[in-house]
Amino acid sequence: MPTQVISVMFHAYCNVMQTYKYKGNLERHIKLVHKKEQGTNCERCNLTFKEMSKFRQHITTKHKEPKTKLEEYPSSILNINEHRIDNKKKFKYLGTKLTNDQPSAGNAEIKHREIQAIIAFKDNRRLLKNYRINLQTRIHFLHSLARSRLTYNCQTWPLTKAQTGTLNASYVRYLRELLRNGTSRKPNSYSMMLTNKEVHEIAKTEALGCFISDLQQKFIARIIRAPNSNQNKMLLFNLDRNVKIGRKAPSLFEQVLKTRNQSREEFCRDAMTDKI
Repeated sequence: MPTQVISVMFHAYCNVMQTYKYKGNLERHIKLVHKKEQGTNCERCNLTFKEMSKFRQHITTKHKEPKTKLEEYPSSILNINEHRIDNKKKFKYLGTKLTNDQPSAGNAEIKHREIQAIIAFKDNRRLLKNYRINLQTRIHFLHSLARSRLTYNCQTWPLTKAQTGTLNASYVRYLRELLRNGTSRKPNSYSMMLTNKEVHEIAKTEALGCFISDLQQKFIARIIRAPNSNQNKMLLFNLDRNVKIGRKAPSLFEQVLKTRNQSREEFCRDAMTDKI
């Protein structure tokens, strides 16, 4: 609302002409000063605040309460045969670490995959770094022993760019260990002698993100070719709206479509003709 109109509205209450940039400020002034409306009372110290913003600031600073109160995570939401089923915040299912506030590819699971791959690499270090064995043979060993743990169940992960970068960095670090001078740095510099691109060229490998993306495309295509009664297929094409507050995270199917730059119809047609 223009400032001039607000000034005319305010003139009906006050003898002194004043202007407000926002209508809400004018309405608050009228309620508190002219209409004498009762403010908000603090139940702990019996102080009264005319403005709600002052009351919230008092609660936050004086009583150390957060501005937003989150609902407590329920300890149980289900009973089966009169047995109470605990609702855990963290649990492990088929080797996958899951948390209540993250998808299947949450940061906890990515960290767990990294740790498992590190353990596998250290257990087989002497074999993997034996330069008398052909490089491609040792890379096959790396894929079967360490990469398999790093990417376990990765075909179901809706990864973020940061998570993909973390996995790529872990994979390149293992490849460097297999190469001569792979972990050496340039003289008087923190830069590596071999770039990541050169490491992949020497090892004849691709970025781990490409490997994961290829598995995800094949996984979605296999679900599409399944019968319509398949539960995974029904969930994949479920049209229920996302009711979670906040920006909607892209699903695995949406990420696959973006990677291939295709529509749903085009991808389904390629999947049914075994082009994927």
